[in-house]
Amino acid sequence: MQIELSIAGEQDTREIMALYRWLSANPELRGVGEIAWGDEESQGAMGPDLETINVILSNSLSGLSLILGAVVSWRATRSRGPEIRVTSNSSEITLTGGDDETISRLVLLLADVTESEDSDEHGAGDGS
Repeated sequence: MQIELSIAGEQDTREIMALYRWLSANPELRGVGEIAWGDEESQGAMGPDLETINVILSNSLSGLSLILGAVVSWRATRSRGPEIRVTSNSSEITLTGGDDETISRLVLLLADVTESEDSDEHGAGDGS
């Protein structure tokens, strides 16, 4: 599963960089997946896209739960925690807060949407 994280609304490169450092330094996220700047294909001559964080998860449900929990924890450290846009395939959610129950619902929602889109792309689930 692949997700993208970005700051909703006005772009603030300092905030997304702070989130990237937070996620990269979090020992609980080691082995969960790969965390990188933007999409390698969209990188221009000036380097990586510094407005999005690209996360490729090795275990969808538990990895997504850990990532979203880490994002919510990071937001809590900010005086005015920015809204974080989480994009996976064609679905998008915005984190404005987050207790454990909300994170669990979001994980299931994103995982369900991603799995149904993956099965549609591979011809599964078409009744044949």
